[in-house]
Amino acid sequence: MTLRRCIKGLVFSAASLVAAAGAMGQTGRYEMLWGAFGPNEPQVQTSQAPLIQRGRAIVLYTGQAGLYPKVWEGQNVNGGVPVTADINVHLTKLRADIDQFIPANFDGYAVIDYEDWDALWVDTPEMYREMTRNVVRAQYASLTPAQVEEYSIRDHEAAARNFLLQTINAAKAQRPNAKWGYYGYPRLHHIEHLSSMQWLWDASTAFYPVAYTVYPMSEIRPTPWDHAEPSFFPNLMQTLVGTARQIAGNKPVAAFVWCRYHNINPTFQYQMLNETDLRRMMREPRLKGADSAIFWDYFATPQQATEYNTYFGSLLNRVLADVNSEFNPSSNSQTGGGSGGSVPEPDRDTTPPPPPPPGGSGSASAAPPASGNTGTYTNTALPGNAWPNPNTSASNGDGGEPAPNPDPNTQAQAGDPNAPAAANTDQNPKPGKGVKKPKAVKGVSTKTNSRFASGTAPNGKRMLQRDLDRIAAAQKLEERRRRAAERNGTALADAPSGD
Repeated sequence: MTLRRCIKGLVFSAASLVAAAGAMGQTGRYEMLWGAFGPNEPQVQTSQAPLIQRGRAIVLYTGQAGLYPKVWEGQNVNGGVPVTADINVHLTKLRADIDQFIPANFDGYAVIDYEDWDALWVDTPEMYREMTRNVVRAQYASLTPAQVEEYSIRDHEAAARNFLLQTINAAKAQRPNAKWGYYGYPRLHHIEHLSSMQWLWDASTAFYPVAYTVYPMSEIRPTPWDHAEPSFFPNLMQTLVGTARQIAGNKPVAAFVWCRYHNINPTFQYQMLNETDLRRMMREPRLKGADSAIFWDYFATPQQATEYNTYFGSLLNRVLADVNSEFNPSSNSQTGGGSGGSVPEPDRDTTPPPPPPPGGSGSASAAPPASGNTGTYTNTALPGNAWPNPNTSASNGDGGEPAPNPDPNTQAQAGDPNAPAAANTDQNPKPGKGVKKPKAVKGVSTKTNSRFASGTAPNGKRMLQRDLDRIAAAQKLEERRRRAAERNGTALADAPSGD
């Protein structure tokens, strides 16, 4: 199966999964929750956006959720891979972490963020697969290469399943009222393996799909390389959030949202979303079945907190008020009340794009997240006629010296600025390190983003990055195919795939 067909199948396969179900388990209000953290997170004035609730979502990163096996700066940590992890020692640390970070009667969303390897062998990074092969070779010296691969797949998936199941079962036993699940599950590559992962869906008491925005929307044809056509984000949400809704049944689904463009897009990485894309990001998860939206970000500098405070007043609070009015009608306006009524059918986003910035440059280097912006909100990620140069290198996103490598064990917990600090028994990973962009896609940077590489964001959503890389590659291939069809005067369905 070609990459184009594979991703196209993933993006559209959820439609058949949820067409009959709709938002079958979705009840109550559409909640908006705060799940960001970082040393400067307490400076973010979420009181400016009263619809966002603090303290209802807690994210446990790898250093706060037991002894998670991984590789950090070339060194094996906690065994390195699932097959060599000490599950008993891990569970002991996990219980201590939960006591420290999760209040005894907590009944909100409790998210475990494990991203370095996957439950499935097929999407576990090659580094971890080779480490597992080495363990198998050491145990069985006489195996052929084919047998090594067979045993490695078997052992990894068995160990990963055991690790993930024992972790979430221990968490549920200790905080039974919390809504437990793993960040980002189900992912794109899980769509074709849903039945084989039923063990994880059954064990989870909540689901946390990702609803991050990569590309600004554009109705211009041909679509600029660093933008997306209008149907792209709704289709992606149908796959990620719609599939989560389908497997969740009556369990809650809370989608992670980020008010910045994802760093896979080198032109707009870390810039704040424009109004059109912000509205789509907040509406589409609900339309596809989400019960809540969890705002994620990491605040390494005071400037990043100031940028959000300005964003609240200039745009976010107004958009959230509109979204709240749409999905939480006045008859059900009280917090946590009522059944929520029916969910509107998805429709076309008619929000007009904002005007281009002064000068119309849309420069990739303008206003990075930590650039020292102290009050004036300037968004250069604008749909319009002045498209950025796809060959322009994005700024480093730091606007100066890199921030110290953050340790999530020493920061206030997400949603609870008064939470105690945790003991530093684990090392903080550098998110995004080693992630490669598809080389075949012209204009997509193959560099590791410096904000991730310098450690200014925690545990950087690596598996999301791989999912988005695949989408980016597939989107560019589809665009090339469409352009070839236009040049040749052939129907798109008959055009060569180019891959």
